[in-house]
Amino acid sequence: MPRFRKCRVRGCESTSVDKIRLFRFPNELELAEKWKKNLKIAPTDHFPATNSFICEKHFEKEAIGSKMLKRNAIPTLNLGKCKCF
Repeated sequence: MPRFRKCRVRGCESTSVDKIRLFRFPNELELAEKWKKNLKIAPTDHFPATNSFICEKHFEKEAIGSKMLKRNAIPTLNLGKCKCF
């Protein structure tokens, strides 16, 4: 049975069931901190980065490659109350 994944952005309802591409949080500490800052995740919040995903709706088209995110891509779109369609 495939795993069910959900976008970590507050208010976003995108899931792996919706055929939306989801990207894993980066392992690189500096880049992960930039993601957390944009997503307003406090350093004190419990955050399992190894099991957290952000959907393609939160990245500029230029940041998404054919199979994965481009190097140093940061989520910048629809980060507040998500009005994803």
